[in-house]
Amino acid sequence: MANHLAHHAPANTFVFAFCMEILFEDNHLIAINKMVGEIVQSDKTGDEPLNERLQHFLKEKYQKPGNVYVGTLHRLDRPV
Repeated sequence: MANHLAHHAPANTFVFAFCMEILFEDNHLIAINKMVGEIVQSDKTGDEPLNERLQHFLKEKYQKPGNVYVGTLHRLDRPV
């Protein structure tokens, strides 16, 4: 599926493993197109949440030596 997304993604987006499509990124903000059913924050299921995957991605991409903070502006993965 990642190949499908990468092939059809607009030129200014970056699609990486786990089919995460980055819509916008600068040194303060990152906006992604979350897949249906993907959890944003950890819960009792133990599934890896999107915020942790983003932390790993940013740490590796920018070779950050310490912790990476990822805050969630909107959480649309569960009913409110």
